Amino acid sequence: MQFSKQVSAKILIVAGGGASGAGGTGDIGNRGSGGGGAGGLIYLENISLNSNASYQVRVGNGGIGSAASYNPHKGQNGFNSLFDNYEAHGGGGGGTVAWQGQDLSRCHGKSGGSGGGGGDYYGNAGSASQNNIPSGLGFGSNGGNSRSNNIWNGSGGGGGAGGEGQPSTSSNQTPGDGGIGLSFDISGQDVVYASGGRGGYQYGDLAIQQHAQSNSGDGGNGVGKNQNASNGGSGIVIVSFE
Repeated sequence: MQFSKQVSAKILIVAGGGASGAGGTGDIGNRGSGGGGAGGLIYLENISLNSNASYQVRVGNGGIGSAASYNPHKGQNGFNSLFDNYEAHGGGGGGTVAWQGQDLSRCHGKSGGSGGGGGDYYGNAGSASQNNIPSGLGFGSNGGNSRSNNIWNGSGGGGGAGGEGQPSTSSNQTPGDGGIGLSFDISGQDVVYASGGRGGYQYGDLAIQQHAQSNSGDGGNGVGKNQNASNGGSGIVIVSFE
């Protein structure tokens, strides 16, 4: 990207969101997968852009979810977005599901710009790599843990730019909400970017695959039995002249 004269700009950089974990089949399907973490977000103001200088710009894709199976996989992390030397980190993939005797580490959410939510059985959340990086300008939050240790329980939500993903509740079988995003009017209207994907549940509306919207940086929602994982939303880079 080049400019014919020196300008002052606001710049929003959002990385791609992480995919949710995949759902299980057979007797491990009665569980929910973790929501994908939002892409890291960077917001800059009063940035001087020089004339005839070249600025590298890259927009990261969202993570792609995998298919449901008896040995399902964690979500894929989103991909980084970039403007010049400022780089937003892709969101962490959500943890998948497992049962006793299987590899329980696959239930843990991945770390990323915002961390992925933990999947059921007792999956830990991924941590945020974007929080306060760069200082005061970068936004990302941890995912939520899965507190579930029985069938029919939910999973944790992915972290968002504005808040952590929520853990599932073991008492009433409720999956955790995704962390909230942040709203900016840099495009001319208020738009919320980089929200975490909610945790999944074994059946019903909270089990259905739901991909995140393009150019949002949102994490994919967690899923339930026999459901393929939800994709994360692609990121976005916006430059607005002041």
